[in-house]
Amino acid sequence: MEYKNLLVAISCSDADVKVLEQAAVFTQALNASLTVIHVNDPRAGKVHAMMDSIPRNEEDDIRKHLDNLGFDALASSITVIAAEGQHYPEVIARTAADYDMLIIGHRRKSKMMASLTDSTDERVADLAHNCVMLVPLD
Repeated sequence: MEYKNLLVAISCSDADVKVLEQAAVFTQALNASLTVIHVNDPRAGKVHAMMDSIPRNEEDDIRKHLDNLGFDALASSITVIAAEGQHYPEVIARTAADYDMLIIGHRRKSKMMASLTDSTDERVADLAHNCVMLVPLD
């Protein structure tokens, strides 16, 4: 299988550095195209009575985030998808179906937490029908 179209899922946090580093390496090594996806919660950017608003990240915000992390060349040359959905794994897996490989970060959980629930990346991997690369964030 040829890996020419890569998708990298980011959370718009500092943890994205490791995931983006790996995505850049694979993109260059495979001479592939790269697309970045970030999924916004439907409540993002809306005022909540009990807590601070969750930030909403649109395409320009995502490009600025990449630039701030030191990926300025990447920020100006790639496709960016600012998606929305309450079930992040489903949105990411559905989008990933159009790509050869998905690159996503993985944060280890304690044994107790791991026994109670899957992480977002584990749910994505369960739903995906293509190659998924998990990048350790810890």
